[in-house]
Amino acid sequence: MSKNRVYSYNPRLKLLARILRQNSTLAEVLLWKNIKGNALGYEFHRQVPIDEFIVDFYCHELLLAIEIDGYTHDYNFAKDESRQRKLESLGIIVVRIAESDVKKAMIDVIRVLQSVISEIEINEKSTKKREGHPPNPLQRGNEIPLHPLERGRPLHFVQGRPSKGDCTLKWEFLF
Repeated sequence: MSKNRVYSYNPRLKLLARILRQNSTLAEVLLWKNIKGNALGYEFHRQVPIDEFIVDFYCHELLLAIEIDGYTHDYNFAKDESRQRKLESLGIIVVRIAESDVKKAMIDVIRVLQSVISEIEINEKSTKKREGHPPNPLQRGNEIPLHPLERGRPLHFVQGRPSKGDCTLKWEFLF
């Protein structure tokens, strides 16, 4: 899997991204400790500028952005949704995680990220198989079902806003 697409970005964001990396939130530090150094099988980067935005974590190979929603995101739903739509229009999969989940349910957060990565890998493998030779109709079991990610709809992960003290992750796959 070697997409490694690099997106153009506003050059003014480079310095801001550096400052954000030096002043990470507790949730960003905690998640970074769990995903850095190919811990999930892929290399992630912190505070990556893409277009007019800076995403918290990004994997170039998977085209996967991870956003931690903390108190600064609580009342910016429209802005966050617009930003996510723009990133998805560039082919980037965006996973939004509540800051409280990172702090209180890290194991569940890592499981969700592993699940997302598995879905991306499955999609990539089935796409590559289809690009090769067509399956031999005499051999049974070679049919590759159309994966939900290839149905023309982007993959969305919607994080439910838990009530205070509730750290349960609520993810929906919208196909």
